[in-house]
Amino acid sequence: MESVNSRIGRLTAACLKAAVACCLLVIATFAPLPMVADSPARAGAESVKAVMTSIILRSAQWPDNAFKDGSSAFHLGIIGRNPPVKEFNAAFKGITISGRTVTVVSLKNPADIVGFQAVYFSETSEDVIVQTLALLAGRPVLSFGEHDALYRLGGVVNYRKVDGKLRFEFNRKSMERSGVKVSAQVIRLALPTKQPQEEAAE
Repeated sequence: MESVNSRIGRLTAACLKAAVACCLLVIATFAPLPMVADSPARAGAESVKAVMTSIILRSAQWPDNAFKDGSSAFHLGIIGRNPPVKEFNAAFKGITISGRTVTVVSLKNPADIVGFQAVYFSETSEDVIVQTLALLAGRPVLSFGEHDALYRLGGVVNYRKVDGKLRFEFNRKSMERSGVKVSAQVIRLALPTKQPQEEAAE
């Protein structure tokens, strides 16, 4: 029989996931993206994506082998030009993922992403995305970005502007291959798009 403490823990986790999903829905629905291409506007857009990334990551569960040991930090790497490290540090300030503090690192070499738990593609090329995702194949890593090719190539979360709001595509197959589990409540908020594998089969 399930103990009272176990039941409380399970209900608490379920409530937390529901709260995370609600926060993501509010941001996706009501937070307008700056549409001007100057530096302050870009910083504002990256801040919105950083917050949404933090919410999605907080809803996820990583397998034990994703971390070196019990005291290891959660590492998020940013690859590309003009990495929004400041915006991501602000979004992750004071929060934990899987009970671990978060370290945000700008990476020059895609090979350095090995050992990280998440990657965000900033302004980068399709070749760099292909190279990085190949290195991450089968590893417990979630990938994020806003790039026309990211979703098609197997990235997990691809941000898109829809009617001036930030939405996201979600690649379920890529998540399953990574071994990381994202809350179903969060996945339901993704844009209703065909999975890349389904498109290839047609």
